[in-house]
Amino acid sequence: MPPRRQARPWGFSLLSLPPWLFLSAGAALALPPPVASGIAFARLSSGNTCHFSVFSRSITQRTSHPSKLPGTFHKYYLSGIGSASSSVLASTLSTAPSPPEDIAEALKERPWRTGLEPAEDVDLIEVSAACIEGTVPFDLVGTLYRNGAGRIRVGASPALRYSHWFDGDGMVSALTFTADGRCFFRQRYLQGKKFLAQKNAKEGAWGGRGVWTQRGGREGKWWENLGRIPDNPLNTNVLVLEGAKEGGMTRTLALCEGGLPFEFDPVSLAVRREPEDFAGPHGRLSSFFSAHPKVDPDTGILYNFGMLLGPSLALNIFEISSPSSSPSAQPVLLRQRSFPLAFIPTVHDFVLAGRFLIIFFSPFQAPPSALARALLGLSSLGGQYVWKNGGKTQAWVVEKSTLRRVAEVDIDPPFSNYHFVNAWEKEGGKEERTKTGDGDVEVEVLVAQHRSPREKVEEQFRDMYKADFTPELECETWRYVLRFAYEEGGGEGGTEDPQEQDGRDSSVRRARVVEAGPMPLAASSYGYELPTLNPFTVGKKGRFAYVNALVREEGFVDSVAKLHLDAGGRMEVHRSCLPPGCFAGEAVFVPRGGRDKEEGTGRQEEDDGYLLFYVLDTRRQASDLVILDAQRMERPPLTVIHLPVRVPYSYHGVWTTATFGLGQ
Repeated sequence: MPPRRQARPWGFSLLSLPPWLFLSAGAALALPPPVASGIAFARLSSGNTCHFSVFSRSITQRTSHPSKLPGTFHKYYLSGIGSASSSVLASTLSTAPSPPEDIAEALKERPWRTGLEPAEDVDLIEVSAACIEGTVPFDLVGTLYRNGAGRIRVGASPALRYSHWFDGDGMVSALTFTADGRCFFRQRYLQGKKFLAQKNAKEGAWGGRGVWTQRGGREGKWWENLGRIPDNPLNTNVLVLEGAKEGGMTRTLALCEGGLPFEFDPVSLAVRREPEDFAGPHGRLSSFFSAHPKVDPDTGILYNFGMLLGPSLALNIFEISSPSSSPSAQPVLLRQRSFPLAFIPTVHDFVLAGRFLIIFFSPFQAPPSALARALLGLSSLGGQYVWKNGGKTQAWVVEKSTLRRVAEVDIDPPFSNYHFVNAWEKEGGKEERTKTGDGDVEVEVLVAQHRSPREKVEEQFRDMYKADFTPELECETWRYVLRFAYEEGGGEGGTEDPQEQDGRDSSVRRARVVEAGPMPLAASSYGYELPTLNPFTVGKKGRFAYVNALVREEGFVDSVAKLHLDAGGRMEVHRSCLPPGCFAGEAVFVPRGGRDKEEGTGRQEEDDGYLLFYVLDTRRQASDLVILDAQRMERPPLTVIHLPVRVPYSYHGVWTTATFGLGQ
């Protein structure tokens, strides 16, 4: 097995440098301090001078600028691949226009906000060994995909700023580790309908419309938005559809709950023009596709939900086949059921729990009339969401095997959240529960629950250049135990049931909340967001979760932490790699050894694996990819890969063992 790439000490003598370097020194010194965010660095261990280097087959340009940065410095380069090298050079050397004065002041006030600035496309490049501190684990072979808003403003005009972070234009980044020890990076805006409309618009004009953003911006007129449906920004997550081992093709899709997924090329990241509707023998998907699909670790079946917007409102729940069970060797729709709604909800995530999936609706919602007002151009759809005072959080319990709704419960006081930690069906005690007369099944749900009212959280997202996050604006872990009676195969059948009138019937049981409250150590922990899991524990009782924590008072999540769910929610923060001015993104857990499902979970500890996450270093305006040993959070990183570009803050991502032919 070839050795994986690792960092090497680097020293040099002036006599060893080529003569052309001295000839270009005059031009080099002319580069201003705020160089382009995409420029490659070569740090010298012998002093506090930061040298910038970019290499291309056609052009070589070197510049330097004195910079006093704390810490130990390391050399690193990137090398272009084939025809991509010239575009990489153009990307890394193109200096974006200076931001407007108010935004420049906002960036100065809170450096984390520089991660919101428009990011650069980067074609495929190979990361050299000199860019890597530590050693990439030999069993880490595959690709990490991340998706998020690459920009929330277009140009310098105040009118071309999105009215919510979640309306930002989607950008996917990808980092591939190959079996022969090589590492490849690329990132690109997902050029869907929304992005292309803006790209083709006249300078200073809006091209599309967002869920929260009107054409014309905050001062947009109704006639500018009349009849225009919000465009899908493709900015929230990535779904990798693994093809069957024999003849199947692994595909990558960009997700956002405001529409269907769009497939993109796994290497070039170019978007296909037609959405994916999972058409097969059982029909095609008839709704939107949420950005948090869940894959059952035992069957490989994918479960998800999506909104149906039209004359009547409904929530569609569906399942997609695993590749091994599909005759076409590609995942296809197996079943879908829709259930009427009396409001437009904000549902971002849901849970699997044993034999069930559970969807929660908070009182943060919009009335049915909001859709008509949006189509008339009178308001954005997102701008009509409000917290319904006196409302409750409602939960639907759905049987996985039939997609029938078997129970429902109202939770009071209500809670607000974006994400769940995990959920599972409790074992044992069935006879004792039956004696109570209110059900024989209990499901435990762990919620990443907002500490503050939902509207205070939303206020931050509506203007991220003014946002300032505190622990009180983040989450803590709450535990809810739902109890209900269950008869297998019973329940309400959704729109396929000809007897259904209003989405409810007598066979839907009322559940009861038998326990509710924060985990014992939740209140004393740092605020957090973006919980992730070992994928083999989804829907099962697990011991650990991994989160982004807000530890320092710098206005944004800055650390990665491990939640010990079997120890009262104790938070173990990794502290050794994130100095001030560095901000961590969501961590993706990768089981050690690339474990397959068939190997089972009993042969390996739940936390035996790696955590992969990007870190924005605002001191050099570029990002690192950090690899931690999930079992040893107190230790320094196994690997830090210094990238020459800024990877934008992303919402979610995924790991796949596919390398798509790179390195061969």
